[in-house]
Amino acid sequence: MIFVISITLYIFTTWRKNYQKVPLPPGPSLLESFKIMWGMIKKNDIHIVGEKLASRFGEILIIRFFGLNIVLVNSARLVRKLLTNTKYRDITNDRPPSFLREHVLYGGKDIAFSDYNEYQTNLRKLLHGVVQLYGEGVQDFEDMVNTEIGNLKNKLMMVKPGQSIDMDGALKISITRILHLFLTNEGLNEEIQAEFCSIVENYDKQFNNILRFDTNLALTLLPWLRHLPGSYRELVRKLMKHQNKLTGFFLNPSKIQKWRQKGKSLLGTLLAEQEANDQFTDESVKGVIIDTIVAGFLTTSGFLGGFLLLMLHYPDIQRRIQEELDEVLEGRQPSLGDRASLHYTNAAILECLRYIRHVPVSLPHFVKEEIEIEGYRIPAKSTMLPNLWYIAKDENQWDHPDVFNPDRFLDEDRKFVPVTHQLRQQVLPFGVGRRVCIGESFAKSRIFLYVTSLLQKFSFRPNGDPLAPEDSKYWKLNAAIHPPFLKCFIEQRK
Repeated sequence: MIFVISITLYIFTTWRKNYQKVPLPPGPSLLESFKIMWGMIKKNDIHIVGEKLASRFGEILIIRFFGLNIVLVNSARLVRKLLTNTKYRDITNDRPPSFLREHVLYGGKDIAFSDYNEYQTNLRKLLHGVVQLYGEGVQDFEDMVNTEIGNLKNKLMMVKPGQSIDMDGALKISITRILHLFLTNEGLNEEIQAEFCSIVENYDKQFNNILRFDTNLALTLLPWLRHLPGSYRELVRKLMKHQNKLTGFFLNPSKIQKWRQKGKSLLGTLLAEQEANDQFTDESVKGVIIDTIVAGFLTTSGFLGGFLLLMLHYPDIQRRIQEELDEVLEGRQPSLGDRASLHYTNAAILECLRYIRHVPVSLPHFVKEEIEIEGYRIPAKSTMLPNLWYIAKDENQWDHPDVFNPDRFLDEDRKFVPVTHQLRQQVLPFGVGRRVCIGESFAKSRIFLYVTSLLQKFSFRPNGDPLAPEDSKYWKLNAAIHPPFLKCFIEQRK
């Protein structure tokens, strides 16, 4: 009798306590939430489901599932407020517990999945010192990227007229070579290029699979699945096999000594700091290698593949970019200093980032404590997901969001609108605030040099076969999505 009374009082007290609180964000019922989550685990379609739920519930919504609170944030305005406002940013910038973090990334010893703390801050500062895209560092960066773009252009010039080329494969090799150069300050020897490119592509394929919402959620809730026969065990086995190959490629004893002597490279800087700072361990170095390879390969190859695919679908836009390049550059090689003058080119790049949405959902954020925002309560230990897929084509913010139109980012004088412009504030491919992608400047600059260098020298034409769909919702569903194929003709421009 005493036990029943105690349970009844507990339930009543809990109900009364929650009843008096600010309400939760709107969202599906518990039963519908269960169906939604089970469906997403089976189909990996969180971005499609999130789009439908955002249309129903608005800027913010909550899905409750077996004690988990998943909060989808569906507007750039609210994402910025939650992640950058001084009232919230100390609470919303950690990462939630996950299988990927605990069992693959050494308990969060990398940058992307570690909590925002002193370790994260010191590691980011260290990397910012390497990625110096200012002062003398700009020229060093341009030289590094242009060397590899030059190699790519030379290979493309060898393609015979009327010969179809796999641009996806050509771009992946070029991007991989730049990542090796960035990590080591050493060009990739042709003798080991095939081996390294294979390691990177195989690892990124497995990492992209396990980073998917459905896979990571299933393994986070039921980590013992990795021990049972089936697809989860096979995926984890392959991932760790290729991860050991990737880290072993850079960190065998003879190479470690060489990177330390090089000094200027990312690995050289990390290894030198490791000797001076006990905070940085072998796992820290491995974590940064993984972050660099995954972020640098998956996102850049996805964007450049998507951009060239759109050029095949929209030859008039390709021509307008080329006309601007011809007028501004007058035949000389593009440089980062030209960004301020290439207004239409910049607009086309930004519109491509918006249009293809190659990173559908941001990495998750962990809400450490209960917070209240705009009349709603987000419970402590909630997982918060900026819904980039929906934000990029929200009909409340964009005119004709399903149309690829670079002109939307030009003002009445045909100039690229400033970063403070309302529309540019809506595009968040690199995140915002304390967890903004540390390689944002590196990625944007690299993309600019690839786009301008390739379109200055070549025109890309359909090869007569059907093109891959331009709408990315028809591409393979992954954490980072990519056109299914990219074969075309190329013509050297005079």
